[in-house]
Amino acid sequence: MNAISPTVFTESLADYGAYFPGVPPVDLAQVARAYVRSIEGAQTGHIYELD
Repeated sequence: MNAISPTVFTESLADYGAYFPGVPPVDLAQVARAYVRSIEGAQTGHIYELD
C-alpha cells in the first residue's frame, strides 16, 4: 500500500487556505501524478512526498 496525503491544493486556497496556516499548498496536477505513479508503479509501501 502506498500513501498520498496532500495538504491544501493551490487551486482551492481562496476557499480553504485559512484552515492551513503555514502549510505550503500543492498543485492538484502534482497530486494526480503522484496518485497515478502509486497505482501504476512497481513500488509498494512508499510515501510519495511532493516538493
